[in-house]
Amino acid sequence: MVAGPAWWERAACAGAPLEIFFEDYRARGNSRAAVLCASCPVTEQCLQDAVRTESQQYAGPWGFRAGRTASQRRSYGTLRRSA
Repeated sequence: MVAGPAWWERAACAGAPLEIFFEDYRARGNSRAAVLCASCPVTEQCLQDAVRTESQQYAGPWGFRAGRTASQRRSYGTLRRSA
């Protein structure tokens, strides 16, 4: 198991099967991942981590993370870098 940041332990998805984040996440509010993200206390930390790691090529922009689809995260990252 890979050790991660301390906030991972507080994530609503801690222990959830990874595949739920790669289901048809375009359904947004109806996917199992969206339901977990909606109740998560660390969504902002997750979003910042997703944007950082995806921009550094550690992870591709796939799946549902931080309550957003890959294209929504890319938009957020672009806006954040231009601010």
